[in-house]
Formats: sequence, C-alpha cells, structure tokens
Amino acid sequence: MTDQGCATGDASPHAWERVAWAWHLFIPVLLCLSLVAALGDPDLSGGGKVFVVGISVLMVNWYVALRPDLARNRGAQRRSITWGLGSVLLWLPLVLVHPAFFLVLTALFSTIFANVELRPASWLAGLLGIEIAVANLRYGDPTPGEAVFTLVWAMAIVLAAITFARWIHGIIDQSRDRSDLIAQLESTQAELAAAEREAGVAAERSRLTGEIHDTLAQSFTSIVMLLQAVEAGLAPDATARRQVELAIDTARSGLGDARRLIADLAPEALDARTLPDAIERVADRFSAETGVASTVAVTGEQRKLPPTVEVALLRAAQESLANVRKHASATAVTIALRYDGEVTLQVDDDGTGFDPADPVAGFGLRGMRDRLATVDGRVQVDSEPGHGTRVLVAVP
Repeated sequence: MTDQGCATGDASPHAWERVAWAWHLFIPVLLCLSLVAALGDPDLSGGGKVFVVGISVLMVNWYVALRPDLARNRGAQRRSITWGLGSVLLWLPLVLVHPAFFLVLTALFSTIFANVELRPASWLAGLLGIEIAVANLRYGDPTPGEAVFTLVWAMAIVLAAITFARWIHGIIDQSRDRSDLIAQLESTQAELAAAEREAGVAAERSRLTGEIHDTLAQSFTSIVMLLQAVEAGLAPDATARRQVELAIDTARSGLGDARRLIADLAPEALDARTLPDAIERVADRFSAETGVASTVAVTGEQRKLPPTVEVALLRAAQESLANVRKHASATAVTIALRYDGEVTLQVDDDGTGFDPADPVAGFGLRGMRDRLATVDGRVQVDSEPGHGTRVLVAVP
C-alpha cells in the first residue's frame, strides 16, 4: 500500500473524486450549524459570541484560501497540510468557548484523511486527539484518574480513525492500481488493433498489386503485342493502320497506368531508407516518366516517425504528383519536407490549377484527407485556374 492521499489526477476520476465537491461544503456547513447553536445559547456572553463568529469566519476563509484538494502533486499536498494544521489549531479555541463545536470534528477528521497523505494526516489526527482530551477536561471537573482516562480515550479514537483510514486508503490504492492496469490493457488493445489494421491494409495492397500485375498489366501487354502483330501485317497505306496505331497507344497508356498503380500500391520501402530518401526516389521517378522537373528540399532536424505517419506522408506525395501528372500540365514541381513541432509536406506546381470546390476535381483530395485523418493529419489545398496548385500536408 502506498502512503498517498485518496486522490489522483486521472483524466477519468474515480467515484470518490467525482464527489470531491462535497468536501468543500462539509466544514462550512457543520461550522454554520455549530455557530447557530452557540449563538442561541443564552449562557454564552456577548464577547464569546463575537469571538466564535470571528474564529468561524477565519476558519472558513482559511479553507477557501488554501482549498485542500485530492491531488498527489507536492505543491497541492503542502497546501493541504498547511490547511490541516491551521484548521486543527483554530478548532481548539472554538470548542473551548462552546461545546457545540464538537460537531465540527466529524468534518475535520474526514477532510484531513481525504485530502492529506496518510502519514501527515495521522500526525494531524494525533494533535486533534490531544485537543479533544483538553476540551473534554474543560467541561468537567475530573480527578487525575479520569483525566488520564479521557486522554487515553481520545487517543484510542484517533488510533481507530487512523486504522480505518489506512484500510480505506488500501482499498482505494488497489482500486487505482486496477484502474491503471485496465487503462494499460486498453492502450495495448488499441495498439494491437492499429497493428492489425496496418497488417490488413498491407496485405490487401499486396494482394491488389499481384492481381493488377497478373491481370490488367498482363492483358495490356498482350493487347499491345497482338496489335503490333496486326500492324506489321498491314500495308503502309492501309486505312486501318491509323486505327491500329491509336489502339496500340491506348493500350500502352493503360499499361502505363497499371504499372503506376502497382507502384503506388507498393510504396517505397521505408525500413531501409529514410522518408526523405523515399520521397526523392518518388520525385525522380516522376521526373523520368513525365519530363517535369522536380526538386525536393528537406529542412529541420530529421527524426524517425511512426511507420503509419511516414507511409501517409509518402502516399500524400505520390497522390500529389499523380494529380500533377494527370491534370496540371506543369513544367516544374517543388516538394518541401519540414521537420518542426509537426511534420509538413508541401507540394507546389506551376500548372493550370483548378477549383478545389469542384466535386470532380476534389475527389482525389478527399481520399488524401481520409488517409491523413487516420494519423490525425490534415490537408490544405490552395489553387485556382491558371495559377498552379499548392498542397500542404501536416501531421503531429
């Protein structure tokens, strides 16, 4: 069992923490009831009434000023201990003036053990026990034996309170340990679920890559070969030659699209190289295939990112370049990767631009946003017809 107060700073408070507000009413309410009883006593002098009102107000203000709480941090505990010592010392003159203030004991014991760590709370309870004995002696005319009995009785009450508090603290600590264990299990479960999703996505991409290679790519290759054979058998001036040439170009274009789709579904391996290396490789391949000049700039202190984040950024670069290839008619593309508080990827082209609000033009961007959302990323697109396009991707 730890020697801690009954509190924690957990995001999801335990049952006893959800009703912590009740502690802030306990002492003021019992003080008010005791004060009413004391002021209604005709045997209490006017000076005594002024005194108990003043001390009661001071005790409430002392509570409000320090406001003991259930936190474990060192500053909060020092504040709680200071409050406890002051409250115990202020209670004694009150009860010596009028016995109605014995009622406040219930709140003092409870609030001290609820808000102060067990060890200092035990010392405060011991001091309170001595004060209880003194107050009891004040309202009687005991013999020396009775005085000793009163002191022993008061200490027995304190010992019982400490024992009970230690038992309650043990139960609370066990409950907190179970709560922490459950939180760890839930976190591990979430990590396993994420790993399973990643594995599932990777397996599906691998399957699709194989299917496209074995079906579409092979079919387009066969069509090109068959059409070339037909073209070779046609006379140079045959009217069908032009249609065959167009069919060959279309089949080659389809084959190129299939190959690019295979490349996109199987991104650059990130295990053996850094994310900047992979993006540069994608940019080089883009330039080689399209003739569009591309440059990659990396700024900031590079660091290893979670695999899901690196893959998402690489996909964003591929999707942006694919959009430039298909729609932009650009002559130059610039890719900037920045490592800062967050990692940003910016892709600029000098192409024809487009209206981001166009549902057709924004379809690929919606897919990019959906992919980045899985890693808490965001996508911003700035473009207008005739003025190029900027795609900015940021992840925490």
